Amino acid sequence: MKCSTAKKNGINKSSTSIIVKTLEYLIKMSPWVFIGIIIISILNSIFQAASIYAYQNLFDKMTEVIGTHGSYSIIVFLILVVTLIEIGIIIVQFIFSIYCKDYAVKRLHGYIMYKAHQKMNKLNAIDFEETTLFEEISKAVNSVGNGIEAAINTMIVITYYIPYFLIMFIFFLTISPSIALIIVGTFLPIIISNLISSRLIVNHEEKIVPYRRQIGNYGGCILDKETRVLGAFSFLYERMLDVIIILNKENWKLQKKLFRNTFISRLIRAIGFIFTYLILFFNLKDGLITIGVFGSVYITIEKLNGIASELFGMIGDSHTNSQKAGFFYKFLEMPERTGCVDKINKSSDIRIDNISFRYPYTENDTLKNISISLKKGEVIAIVGENGAGKTTLSKLLLGLYKPTFGEIYIDGKNISEYNYQSVTENISAVFQNYQKYKMTLEENIAISDVEYRNQDALHHSVRTSDIPIDSDKFTEGVTTMLSRDFGGVELSGGEWQRVAIARGIYRRHGLIVLDEPTSAIDPMEESRLYHIIKKIGINKTMIIITHRLGAARLADRILVMDSGRIVEDGSHEELIQNGKLYQLFWEAQKKWYE
Repeated sequence: MKCSTAKKNGINKSSTSIIVKTLEYLIKMSPWVFIGIIIISILNSIFQAASIYAYQNLFDKMTEVIGTHGSYSIIVFLILVVTLIEIGIIIVQFIFSIYCKDYAVKRLHGYIMYKAHQKMNKLNAIDFEETTLFEEISKAVNSVGNGIEAAINTMIVITYYIPYFLIMFIFFLTISPSIALIIVGTFLPIIISNLISSRLIVNHEEKIVPYRRQIGNYGGCILDKETRVLGAFSFLYERMLDVIIILNKENWKLQKKLFRNTFISRLIRAIGFIFTYLILFFNLKDGLITIGVFGSVYITIEKLNGIASELFGMIGDSHTNSQKAGFFYKFLEMPERTGCVDKINKSSDIRIDNISFRYPYTENDTLKNISISLKKGEVIAIVGENGAGKTTLSKLLLGLYKPTFGEIYIDGKNISEYNYQSVTENISAVFQNYQKYKMTLEENIAISDVEYRNQDALHHSVRTSDIPIDSDKFTEGVTTMLSRDFGGVELSGGEWQRVAIARGIYRRHGLIVLDEPTSAIDPMEESRLYHIIKKIGINKTMIIITHRLGAARLADRILVMDSGRIVEDGSHEELIQNGKLYQLFWEAQKKWYE
């Protein structure tokens, strides 16, 4: 038996650590993509720097040839060199854009989303009962792109912009140390301004999340058919409009702050460039520099303007995006279900020993001091009114939740000591709110056990659940598309119910739980499903959660729940004779089954 322990990623939420962690994902995904970004970025910086030296040489030779009336062949050659370098820049930047900004980003996004879904699979199911978790997941998923952009941009800054600006700094230093220092001093306030702006944006995003959720909620309600029937469109629209006004005010406050920061930083940069041009002019006038140097510096400053704007925007965006990506890495640190990895025979007896269960942030127990034993191969029905605790008990039996108090044993093993995969292996379920996948019938069924790939089991589940596969509706057999949106067919509620049951049958199991299997259909269709349920229960342990007693009559034992407790336990006939709660339920429903 192999046990796993809780792991903490220990990710510090600093921008640097988030970027480093994202780059680790990139390297794990594909080292060659990582190396490719570095090579393309370095080539880009080399071509950009080479163009400056080529222009300087061209201008100096032009001045020399004009002054001496020398041969123009060298000028033609240098113009050709400059042209080839500019073409090289265009080609490299095209590859740079396609490879670094598109291909690498999309691949990394797919890889990280795969990791995110793996994480969701490992979370404790009870965590999903907290409404805040869905907000955390939403923020985490939405921030994946932010983390990727921050990481890729940081790589580009290190491998392209820093080498380029280092070469330019050395170039300016050889011309005039004062020019080099002025340009450096000009750009520093812009870096600071971008960092301030990114912090403002992150704080703003955190503040407006509730407003966006409210707008999305109202928007969804407005489109709902019930809203149209009730005539509540105007009411909901006004509510949404009120929130939009608040959101717009917050956005306007942010824009004013960002404008102030940007205006000050750009003013400083403009003043710095004016001083640079004045120094260049006086140096040229005094013969300290050539016209070629003056021209190349002028072109360089023009290029620096554009490239610096890209760089500072990228630095600001990287900082902002890395802060937003903190939501994703915070999500990765959420506690996972841990425990031993081992086989548990779900066809064995189940013993529930004095369990109680309480949902997070509630004051009362949903289940209270329940102790029962379920024999191998038994068909058990759990009945009771809505809110009695039936579905909660089924989730504990499935291993989705752990008891707050008490223990559950399957095959003599305490399931709370095992990880989620071990507990759910060899268990199947058909839930009340089953999924209608817009896929083929075969895919709708086989999705419950994607690694099984057994055609005999697939057709057995279709036959057992009485899906009318030979009817005119299923023109393509099991490959019929179950969605009009994709050129297929639409099923009735009863037919979808059978597909859900077939999905539960197909999954390899020794224990199956049917949660309200007949709740969404009429009594006539319900009676047609009874013989299906009988066939499912042969040689299997089956638990039927229901408030409709037609299915309960099929069970070997019926457990009656009331207010989180099991108040009766016996067969249909025994419970009728007892004259207690079950007998009252039966009297209220028996006309449906006579």
